[in-house]
Amino acid sequence: MVNHPVCKSVNHLLLAVLTLFIFGCNESNPGINIQTVSYASIEDIYVPVDSLVAPVTYDTLISLEELTVDERKEKFIALILPSILITRYRLEKRLNRFKDIVEGDTLNLKRKDRRFLKSVKSIYRTNDLEELEKRLHPHPVSIVLAQAAIESAWGTSRFFTEANNVFGVWSFDSNESRIAANSTREGSQVYLKKYNSLLEAVEDYFLIIARGPYGKLRNRRVKTNEVSDLLPGLINYSELNEKYIAKLEKIIRKNDLTRFDHYQIDPQYID
Repeated sequence: MVNHPVCKSVNHLLLAVLTLFIFGCNESNPGINIQTVSYASIEDIYVPVDSLVAPVTYDTLISLEELTVDERKEKFIALILPSILITRYRLEKRLNRFKDIVEGDTLNLKRKDRRFLKSVKSIYRTNDLEELEKRLHPHPVSIVLAQAAIESAWGTSRFFTEANNVFGVWSFDSNESRIAANSTREGSQVYLKKYNSLLEAVEDYFLIIARGPYGKLRNRRVKTNEVSDLLPGLINYSELNEKYIAKLEKIIRKNDLTRFDHYQIDPQYID
C-alpha cells in the first residue's frame, strides 16, 4: 500500500486537470477509441484473445472473490490490462513528442511546443530535461500487473470494488474523493483515494511513479526493460521493502506476467 507524501499535495480537482492535459479528457483524445463499460456481472468483462487488445475500460467494479483462483486471475488481468496499455500508449506518444522537441532547435520553438514543454515540466515537477525524459518513460506491463495484483488482492479488496483503487494509493486530502480504511495509523484514520474508473487509477499510478521516490527505477527504465533489473527500484512503494520486491518477483514468475509485455492496443482502435 503506497502512502508516500507525493499524493498529499495533489487534490482531486488538480488530478482531473493533470489528467485532462496528459492523457486527454475524452475517448477520442489522443486518438484511441475507448469503450467505457459499467458492468454488473463477470460475463461483461472482455478477455483479450491475443496480443492486440481492444481499449475497453471499466468504471464500476464488482469483487472477483467468488471465482476460482485461475478464473479470478484471468478476469482481473482482463479488467486492468487495457487501461495499462492505453496509458502506456499515451505516455509513449508524449515521450516521442518530447524527444522530437528537445532534439530540434530549442532556441526557436513553435508556440505549441513551448506550451507543451512548460506544461510537462510543471506536471512532472522538474525543469531538468534529462530527468523529465525519465519521468515520461513507462515501464513494463508485467510490473504494473504484479503491483495491481498485490495491492488489490487480485481484485477482491474493498478499495478495488468501492473506489477503483487498484494500487493501494492513500489519500491525505479531505477535499478529494476517498474512502476510509478499516484501520488507523498511529491513532489517525487512514483513507484511500477513490477514482472514477480503472483508467484514472492507472494514470495516477504512473504519475506517482514519475514524481515519487522511485529515482532508481526511472534511471533504469530508460536503459532496459529487463524486469529483474527494474523491480528493486520499487522498494519504497511498500513498507515491506525487500519482501515486497520478492513478492513482485514471485507473482510475475508464477503467473508468467512477462508474456503481456509485448501486448498493445489493437491498431484498429487508434485514429
